[in-house]
Amino acid sequence: MRIVFNGVHERRKNLPLLLKAVSMARRNNGVDIVVDVIGEGPETSSWKSLCTKLGLDGCVFWHGWVEKSKALDIVATADVFAITSVHDLTSTVLLEALASGKPVVCIDHCGFSDVINDSCGIKIQINDTESMVQSFADAFSRLSVDAAFLNRLSEGAKRRAAEYAWSRKRAVLNEIYRPEWKKILVSAYACSPYRGSEPGMGWNFLRLIADDDAREVWAVVEKDEFENPIREYLASHPTEMRNVHFVFIRRTHLNWLRKIWPPSYYWTYRSWQKAVYRTAQGLHEKICFDCVHQLNMVGFREPGYLWKLPVPFVWGPIGGLGRTDWRLVASLNISGKMEFLARNLINSFQARFLRRPRAAARKAAETGSLLSATSENMREALRLWNTPSKVLCEIGT
Repeated sequence: MRIVFNGVHERRKNLPLLLKAVSMARRNNGVDIVVDVIGEGPETSSWKSLCTKLGLDGCVFWHGWVEKSKALDIVATADVFAITSVHDLTSTVLLEALASGKPVVCIDHCGFSDVINDSCGIKIQINDTESMVQSFADAFSRLSVDAAFLNRLSEGAKRRAAEYAWSRKRAVLNEIYRPEWKKILVSAYACSPYRGSEPGMGWNFLRLIADDDAREVWAVVEKDEFENPIREYLASHPTEMRNVHFVFIRRTHLNWLRKIWPPSYYWTYRSWQKAVYRTAQGLHEKICFDCVHQLNMVGFREPGYLWKLPVPFVWGPIGGLGRTDWRLVASLNISGKMEFLARNLINSFQARFLRRPRAAARKAAETGSLLSATSENMREALRLWNTPSKVLCEIGT
């Protein structure tokens, strides 16, 4: 049986859980398993060392970063797609795997809980590390011997992927956007027609918003990274996005500082959001927007400042409000435990006490326009901010 893992090699992706489960399934259940690992990152070296220690060198293939088409080809040859993340939102590669007809075995948390059900995969309940390793191993063992079960999940995976088509998100947005909202300002920091993740999310949501020809949309996007790809695409697709006016604003990058202290990312990002607000104020005086939408980045910590404008405000889909279960943290090494201990504490503090996210959420809730990326984030927004929201997955097929 062939299993594929696809993602950046960071602690939160927790590949060791998968490697240990594969070792157990091979050793205890006699399952012949091959694993394809796509991606690279700071943990690649330590994960390869663990692979050797577990005696898996002959059955784990490390592909590194490859072109998207190549990655999809690798996924297409697999029987099962595995996700072991201890912290995530909803991964683009998850939907790509489902669209390829691959059953998914994942931990029952984050956005995976919303997407994966009994028709398309197996969700492993959060427990102590040894129990989760055993559960993953049992899932792989069953899939390897029960061809009918595997085939049923494969067909279910394709149907489930279709339910997350971008076109189906239009209904939720139409519930949010009122007919009288004709002139709309959207802040989409990351936006690209050629990429996935945040840039792809920004582009596809913008397409849905602009799909109504009665709307005129102004989209504010970061200049250095995204202007050229957008202009290139529009030049070759002149009939698309005809009712969208792009406004590009440059963000100051301090890459040297980010390497030393990663949270410094938010300093320059906040400065960019302030520049967006100043630009929006000038545009609003001339255009008189009917609503503004803070689209991405998805994380709740930085809602920007557009909610201060005297017009209806849409925010989301937002994520990041959830905490990492302590039982999952226990499966990490010492440095991983320290990282997620700090993250949980900081996350809890910021979700409760940062004033701008709470104010932005309440402004959006006035018109029922707060969107949560997952049901977990919906529950947390209600618990922490007393603001109801609608669930709208941030990614699609």
